[in-house]
Amino acid sequence: MARNRSIRQHVEAVRPRSPPLPRRPPPAPPPGQPPEDVHYPDSDGTFLLQNAKHNAELLYAGQAVEQHLRDAPSTVLTDVAFYFKEGDNKAVLAPDLSVTLDHEFTGPKTYKTWVEGRLPDFILEVVSPSSATNDKKLKKGTYELLGIREYFVYDPDAEQPWVAVQGYRLDEETKKYGQALKRDKRGAVRSRALGVSLRAEGSRLVVRNTRTGEDYVPTGKVRKRLERAVAERNAERDRADQLAAERDAERGRADQLAAALEDKDREIQELKRQMAAQERFSLNEGSRELGRGR
Repeated sequence: MARNRSIRQHVEAVRPRSPPLPRRPPPAPPPGQPPEDVHYPDSDGTFLLQNAKHNAELLYAGQAVEQHLRDAPSTVLTDVAFYFKEGDNKAVLAPDLSVTLDHEFTGPKTYKTWVEGRLPDFILEVVSPSSATNDKKLKKGTYELLGIREYFVYDPDAEQPWVAVQGYRLDEETKKYGQALKRDKRGAVRSRALGVSLRAEGSRLVVRNTRTGEDYVPTGKVRKRLERAVAERNAERDRADQLAAERDAERGRADQLAAALEDKDREIQELKRQMAAQERFSLNEGSRELGRGR
């Protein structure tokens, strides 16, 4: 889903923003290829299926940020192709959520850094099992090289909600992300750029206004989709726990059967030993009888 529009909302305090990119003349096209022949598709060409919870969490995050940024010209985009090298339509990513503060989106369908003249200030990726490595390592490295001020990752499938959110902030001197941002006692990570914190609570993401302490609540269809997705996820976990319990029970029965078979094997071996001893005794007795008969 793409929201190719600028969201005008209120900003509580004046925040520093990503410096504008220099507007450069178009690069010389390759021989035989005019500039207008470079096509920038709406998709990054790496479409990944999203599960219902991934999609619902992303809708909520976008909605919460829109609620937070009231009355300021800010661009909030979800799943929009992000091109970062003019003339190269392979230099593209599709952030789950990107926020560019104090900026009117030029668009109309893709975010081109040389057209917008700005890098996003904040990017959030909602991790799915198929994208975990890409989001946590490859994209992080690319966003760092580009100079994205803040990069956050939310993993709805994290075993411990306390570590479900990770955030990185670009160091102004080293231009590196460095260590992940510290969490507070609730596991929340603060975005200095947006003035919000993100944390996992129960089975879902929560965005909080760090000035007022207010948690942004999903509304309308987004709330219903989140509730349904959470219920489905809990049901999946219950089924997984049940299957695990059944596997443990089967394993226990298998262990008992294996132990019984071992006992039977030992019993059979003992009977064989006794039978062999009896046969040797009978042979010896027969030999003695023959000897006395002579």
